[in-house]
Amino acid sequence: MHQLVTAFGEYLHYRAQRQPSTVRRYTAILDKFTEYLEQSLNQHPPDLAHAEVEQLARFLENPLRSGSKQSKTVWNGSLAALRAFYEFLRKKELVADNPARDIDRLKYKADPRISLSLAEIVALAHAAAGESVIYQRRNEALVKTGYFCGLRAAELLGLDVPYIDFVRQKLTWIKGKGGKVRQVSFPKELIPVLEQCILDRSRLGARSDEPAVFVSDRGTRMSIRRYEQLLHDAGERAEISQPVYPHLLRHSIATELAGRGVSVFALQQFLGHESIGATQVYVHLLDGTGPIVDVISQDMAQLETALWLSGATSS
Repeated sequence: MHQLVTAFGEYLHYRAQRQPSTVRRYTAILDKFTEYLEQSLNQHPPDLAHAEVEQLARFLENPLRSGSKQSKTVWNGSLAALRAFYEFLRKKELVADNPARDIDRLKYKADPRISLSLAEIVALAHAAAGESVIYQRRNEALVKTGYFCGLRAAELLGLDVPYIDFVRQKLTWIKGKGGKVRQVSFPKELIPVLEQCILDRSRLGARSDEPAVFVSDRGTRMSIRRYEQLLHDAGERAEISQPVYPHLLRHSIATELAGRGVSVFALQQFLGHESIGATQVYVHLLDGTGPIVDVISQDMAQLETALWLSGATSS
């Protein structure tokens, strides 16, 4: 790996507090850019600090040849990594300007995401049951907490036991994008679900000093890849018509809350959005109906009842 890319990766991780998945994705893109310059310029290693706009553009054009929407997504993702990298170099005074800023993002019409209904959440929680009662309770806790708390996958799996305040019904330390920390309230119906999940960790092999709430069958913190696979498989077993992935749970609760008339500002805080523009995608009415936790509690009670009737909830 080029030394500037290594330095950039360390900056993203330690200073910018970016998610590990973002660090890996950005450095992988920059590794490919480094290889591209090595081949096109016959430089080993290439001079990344003096790359020109035309070289950046030609690198981005490679995956665009198919003209598909996916290739435009790759362009925009790669451009984001290049912009962040050269902004890092500019702040380090290694370049005068950020050449990636002179390249535009590509516009495309995104496919609308269809949120999951409460009935589908019930079916998903039921289908997520594992081979034993222990796995069943853990998997149901993953679905319920991920949905009703509106958490990103990294936030959900990064949840530690000391950061659950059962008295105040709050997750007190949710580390979101950019290292920003927020608190998230949860309904009282989630208390026994989380308490039982914590008690079950030792039966999954977790050591007494393991802080993670959600652990794998090896007793260590569950990986995002395993969580993604768990939801995907549960979605297929539940015969949900679209692929189920972690962000769909977050999208679905946000859509549900917006439909209930929750204030855009309350929803922004709940989701941890830095820009209110990201929240307004969900919100059409700005008149709130009440605290978010009260609205969620109503749905949580419905979910618990439905799960109990279906025989999915284990005591």
